[in-house]
Amino acid sequence: MTTLLSLIFCLAQSRVELIDGNQVIGELKSLNLTEAVINTNDEELTLKANQIFNVIPQRTSRLNEASIALDNGNFQNACNILEDYAENTSDWQKEYASLLAAEAYRDWASQDINQAASALSKLESFINSFPNSFWIPRAQMAYAELLAKNGKIDEATGLMSTLSDKAFELQLPQHIDLQANVMRCEAFLIGNQAQVAQSRLKSLETKINSVLNDSETPPSMYSLVKELQAKVQIMTGRALEATEGLRGAKSYWDTLATNSSAGPTARAAAWLGLAEIELEAQNYRAAQLQLAKVIALMPESNQVTPKALYQLAK
Repeated sequence: MTTLLSLIFCLAQSRVELIDGNQVIGELKSLNLTEAVINTNDEELTLKANQIFNVIPQRTSRLNEASIALDNGNFQNACNILEDYAENTSDWQKEYASLLAAEAYRDWASQDINQAASALSKLESFINSFPNSFWIPRAQMAYAELLAKNGKIDEATGLMSTLSDKAFELQLPQHIDLQANVMRCEAFLIGNQAQVAQSRLKSLETKINSVLNDSETPPSMYSLVKELQAKVQIMTGRALEATEGLRGAKSYWDTLATNSSAGPTARAAAWLGLAEIELEAQNYRAAQLQLAKVIALMPESNQVTPKALYQLAK
């Protein structure tokens, strides 16, 4: 019973996860890009941006309703709930609901291309309306991805360059700069600028390895940067395929597939890359064996698993 009461109590409050691995739970009084003010045990704490890894706001009944609607694929209802909630709240709660509404439109657009314009509009509106929001980097990265997918490569890469500069200027946590640059490289690849992406991926991989090899990197940061490393490794292979053809990337995929320090998603991408080489050579049995490794692992990645399932079905 004590555990259940503690869980209910935590859900009714906001949680600020710190870079050092600790967390602060309480009533969130204010939140912006540079600091958070939270009341905990009758004490008001002001936390600077470079201390904060993530903020998880308290769950309200309306937010829970929207979450259930999204889980059920009812995007229209979720968007309506979140937009209504945003209109009837203020301060950081308004910003948070507005962000979730924009992200709901983005997720809807991933299922229905007719919603792409609405998703772009909602994200752009959030960025213009709340330029000092704690969630502005998250919104800008989502907006950049949508811009790139809709052919606006220069706008997407320019936005991520600006975000990277802002992260340095405001001394935001390092993972924001890394995420912005990963998204920038992804936009270059989407825009068929593989050679540009390759040069930037090399320097980005060096930065990421530096963070991962630092014994003082806290577990929460390490996990996130490890995910970014996998994305960079996958994009590097795809960039090689674009510039040198499938067979030109074979050596890279071979090395990554046998790299024991690589994460499961990166290794699965390597097996997929090797399978595509075998398919091109019409070595169907060899391709099937590589794809079976991916399916056995089933990594939670929209870059790998759906493509592997499709190729295996063929």
